Amino acid sequence: MKKLILLIFLLSGVNHIMADAYTTQEAPLIPRSVLFGFEDSSAKGALRLSPNGQHLLYSAPVNKVYNIFMCTRQEDGTFNFDKSVQLTHETEQHIGSAKWMYTNTHVLYQQDAHGDENNHIFCIDIDSKKIRDLTPFKGVATSGAKTNKRFPTKIFFSMNKENIKLFDPYVLDISNPNSLEKLHTNPGNASSWITDDEWNLKGYICLNSTGGQDVYLRKQGDEFAKRFSWDLEDIDTSGFVDFCENNESVYILDSKDNNTGKLKKINLETGQEEVIAYDENYELGGIVIHPDTKQVMSYNIVKDRNKPTILDPELKKDYEIMSKVEDGELVISSMDRDMTMWICCFSYDTKLHNYYLYDRTTKKHSLLCKSSTKLDPYTLVPMKPISYTSRDGLTIHGYLSLPVGNQKNLPMVLYVHGGPWARDSWGLDGQVQWLCNRGYAVLQVNFRGSQGYGKAFLNAGNKQYGKKMQNDLTDAVQWAIDNQIADPKKVAIYGGSYGGYATLAGVTFTPDLYACAVDLCGRSNLLTITNRQVYGEIYLPLLKKRIGDPEADEEMLRAHSPLFHAHNIKTPLLIGQGANDQRVRQVESEAIVAELKKNNCEYEYILFGDEGHGFRKHANRIKFYTAVEKFFAKHLGGQYEV
Repeated sequence: MKKLILLIFLLSGVNHIMADAYTTQEAPLIPRSVLFGFEDSSAKGALRLSPNGQHLLYSAPVNKVYNIFMCTRQEDGTFNFDKSVQLTHETEQHIGSAKWMYTNTHVLYQQDAHGDENNHIFCIDIDSKKIRDLTPFKGVATSGAKTNKRFPTKIFFSMNKENIKLFDPYVLDISNPNSLEKLHTNPGNASSWITDDEWNLKGYICLNSTGGQDVYLRKQGDEFAKRFSWDLEDIDTSGFVDFCENNESVYILDSKDNNTGKLKKINLETGQEEVIAYDENYELGGIVIHPDTKQVMSYNIVKDRNKPTILDPELKKDYEIMSKVEDGELVISSMDRDMTMWICCFSYDTKLHNYYLYDRTTKKHSLLCKSSTKLDPYTLVPMKPISYTSRDGLTIHGYLSLPVGNQKNLPMVLYVHGGPWARDSWGLDGQVQWLCNRGYAVLQVNFRGSQGYGKAFLNAGNKQYGKKMQNDLTDAVQWAIDNQIADPKKVAIYGGSYGGYATLAGVTFTPDLYACAVDLCGRSNLLTITNRQVYGEIYLPLLKKRIGDPEADEEMLRAHSPLFHAHNIKTPLLIGQGANDQRVRQVESEAIVAELKKNNCEYEYILFGDEGHGFRKHANRIKFYTAVEKFFAKHLGGQYEV
């Protein structure tokens, strides 16, 4: 599970503090409702300009559920949020974001049912305010919803309507409800589809039987042919990016002969290559390509912090103008069709981000809004990059956040990211601020297998669940103890998805290391990696190479599955699970709970019947984080809001 980022903050109130708190807290408690609830009337997120620049979409909570609003530009060029129109009226499930179609009068969003991950595509007519489910097929999921200014009423997406295991490419014209057209039948292993700017179906990307990735392309009317192929070791650092030069060339990321991916332009006829961007140690991301000229405008290199490299001279001038407005990390989060109007977002680790409107013609900017004001009364703490050396000599990067006041020999929470082929990044994280506010140091580690540090580091995690990946976490705790950051008797481990597995592995294989642990939807049995949503089966060759094959590697997977070694657990454990989780099934948590009960271990188990892979609903989030906070206070001695 990707790390939960603090998006909104809610009402403050009177806090009651445990008298026996472990450390003296100089900052007042931030209420859990502010950190994890959805009641903030000032909250705004996912701002998107319409193609003509005359309207603005955003999401905001109504009765604790996020909905979509629209604000129209006034004659003076500003947006008055007080005159916004509510477009959706959901009462149960959040709609976190939406996107414009090039008609300027239609809006798209995707939504599943209580975490089942069967996302449907919905269309809002902003004139009539009517909402249509464009894919009203029971038990069917969609992926993507691409729009194109050349075809303003059409949507390109993939869907598993005909074969629940596979996604086929479709086009639908919203002006004709009966226009749904399937463009091709999935050959059996395609994971995504490639179109050109004229929306000709030009290729597909598939996972092969060895866990690698192949890219098939075709000229108009021809059969698909394999043009690029990467083995398992390159799959996360290589891939297709886009067409350019009238489809005669393509952009790809390629790490075949390097540790990190090079951004290349390759002529499909001659094979001539041009390297556009490359960093020896870190991966490229955030590649922006001009929609008309097809030139690369910018890209990011994410080290300890995110740093953009801007190649387009005009874009660079405007970016430099806006970068002087605030000292946060600047992201251009939305543009109009002509790229003349920008919505700019400044991000920080110690405060919420601000949105600005910037006119590239006049070079003038104005503050649109803050993403929330409810954080303003509270003290937040910085996220500091750290690194240490693992027991076998790898450099491991991460982040350390410390509470206000005493910063030595603290109770500490090792907060483990999900994936595991993901990473923690610098920025404002609600869970980190919550834990620090309660008096805990928080350590986040990009253990081997994490993305962003090159293929050697990522592949060092292959088949290392419970082994070297877990050792990196154990070494992180020891680093914190050796540097007098953590009290060795007051360390907890906490995480979701892979982080949940790592939590279970931590208390199973290093039972004396942790004072308590919190597992959110963590897998307890590695032999069940094939038990996931049906349309995820095409990824099984990759999972078997990355984690292990339940048949060929049964002994290894059994040896590193917490379920089969639960008799070692003596650490108090809190487990959270969603009944609709399609990735880590309910049985994973209930199997380990049965073992804990049989062995008379101290545990708490919280099951939400209307949640999936992670908790999204207001009441459920408040219940879960209340339980976790009380649990940590009991075992680590931190503060607790009664």
